[in-house]
Amino acid sequence: MEKFRVKDNIHGSFIIKTSTNFPIKSGLASSSSCYAGLALCLRDIFNLSEIETGEIARIGSGSACRSLYSGLVHWKVPNNML
Repeated sequence: MEKFRVKDNIHGSFIIKTSTNFPIKSGLASSSSCYAGLALCLRDIFNLSEIETGEIARIGSGSACRSLYSGLVHWKVPNNML
């Protein structure tokens, strides 16, 4: 997250409180959807690109980047993660 602080000249910190009504422990990738939602909120706050939004989503859950888009999504692992 440090690169986003530097990019947007952000000092200090903030608290994020979230909730969900998505069923947990049901095998439906509930944690991925939560992290994707959080990443989309951060995208709007910090004016992030699609790539940066995907990077943030993957910090919480590797497959969360697939929940950023509708339809059938293929997660291509970046070369720096291999």
